Parts: sequence; structure tokens; C-alpha cells
Amino acid sequence: MTDLVRPEAKFLLYQTEDGSTRVEVRFDGEAGQIDLIASDALLFEAERNPHVVRKRYVFDVMATTGDFVRTDPQLEERARLLVLAGLKPLDALHLASAEAGRADFFCTCDDRLLKRARVVAAPPTKAVSPLSSLRR
Repeated sequence: MTDLVRPEAKFLLYQTEDGSTRVEVRFDGEAGQIDLIASDALLFEAERNPHVVRKRYVFDVMATTGDFVRTDPQLEERARLLVLAGLKPLDALHLASAEAGRADFFCTCDDRLLKRARVVAAPPTKAVSPLSSLRR
């Protein structure tokens, strides 16, 4: 079992703006299951992706998620606060969605976002990189 991944952990599926990041997670039997959370923000971003194969992959993964976070006024307000804290608007919606979905982890490959999100993420959500989330 890894330091950060617990059998009951939830992650927000996150894609970079250019659609180039694809994170594959593989587990030994002992690692348990990770539940992914999708969101209106992810759906919006995926629909704009001009790369057909990447777009299809995101939609296929989203179809396996158990939870879907809808954007509501409270989430929008949290995202506005995150923008004031230095996040880009869509990044702020992703992080606010993870928080609203009570995700244990917000996983991103964007180093700038990761650095900022580690400072501003509200518990229980913790910002992590894919590699750090899988280290023993």
C-alpha cells in the first residue's frame, strides 16, 4: 500500500488544458480501489478537446466514475476565492469541484497548479502529483 493511496481514497480526474496529460494508475491487489470523481468542469474541458482519441479516453474514464460534481453557486463562489488566491479560472473550478466532492486527493501534472493548490486546498482534499501519490 502506498503512503497516500488508501482503499477508500477518492481522486478527481484532471486533464491539462492542452489535453496532453493521461494518467494511468495500476495497482497490486493490496492497493485497493480508487474512486474517481468527475465534474461539470471536467466535462466542459473534455468537450473542448480537439484531439479525438484523448477526448474519447476522458469520456470513457468519466463513464466509470461513481460521483459527478455539479457546478452550483456555492462551488462558483469557492472557485472565485481560489482565483483570487492565484489559480486560473478553470483550475479553480477543478479544485473547487474536488473539494465539493470531498475528494481525498486532487491529482494534477501541472506543476504551477500543484504548487498553488497545495497552499489553498481545503481539507480533506490534498493536492498531489500522480507520481507522489503512488510512491511507497
